[in-house]
Amino acid sequence: MRRPLSAAAALLLLACGASAPAPSSAPSAEPVATVPLRQASGQFHTLPVTVSGEQTTAILDTGIGLALVSGALCARVGCEIDGEFVGQRMSGQEVRVPLTRLASLEVGGVVQRDVTAAVIEIEGFFPEPHIEAFVGLPFFRDQPFTIDGPGSALVLESEASLAARAQEGRSLPIRLHQQGPALDTFVRLSLGDGQASAEVLMDTGSRTLILHPRYVELLGVDLEDARRREGEDETGNPYERAYVTLDGPVAFEGAPELRRTGAEVMFQEIIYDGLIGTALLSEFAVTWDLGRERILVAER
Repeated sequence: MRRPLSAAAALLLLACGASAPAPSSAPSAEPVATVPLRQASGQFHTLPVTVSGEQTTAILDTGIGLALVSGALCARVGCEIDGEFVGQRMSGQEVRVPLTRLASLEVGGVVQRDVTAAVIEIEGFFPEPHIEAFVGLPFFRDQPFTIDGPGSALVLESEASLAARAQEGRSLPIRLHQQGPALDTFVRLSLGDGQASAEVLMDTGSRTLILHPRYVELLGVDLEDARRREGEDETGNPYERAYVTLDGPVAFEGAPELRRTGAEVMFQEIIYDGLIGTALLSEFAVTWDLGRERILVAER
């Protein structure tokens, strides 16, 4: 878990059938549901959710680890604090957050019951009003989903629509990392012309591709003209960041045809090789299929 959290929501079923003079034996490739996504703060995906019967807006964040709810939302739905979770931000500092149990979490008609969530105050964190929760990967452990491009849609896949995605895209292995109730996914990237490989956290809560400073030398990057920024993050931890545009390509390892050039990279001292955020992920249709420990990636 890389930063203090705030809650989430859930997902249930959309079923539709087409009537015709003669029934067809071909299975429908319709997904379970398609949920429109909006944008917050220029990088976050937002979506409508229902938390224990309360409708609100949540961030869809694949790097947050677990569901989060604001203290105000927690109070409205009558949840109680039940334990504590200790995680780490990407920069390594320890984060402690109280845990609760949500009666239900619903996204796109898909509902989960008795959901573990962290509680944190997020009021004022976003300029957009009414964001009171985060939905993380644990909600999708048994529900494959696709984020199809920037600000477009969250698609909750059926078995048939997932099979169609698998035919259209490349299947790539991912590593699942479970820490208590928190769940993250990592994928390997090929950097430059085969100069380096990095295992990166898949994080729709970040925008830029972030790499550990050791990749400066591995990729032969000149930081002399890099844009630099120093400051403190939300927890008061100091940071130094350098931003450059890579000359060489970035590709999913094992899928060199899915490469991009001219990617902006932020170099910062972190505990991972790196993170891949929405700037690159949104250039593809990416399906998380956690049960099979894979992603399906296709050109948009």
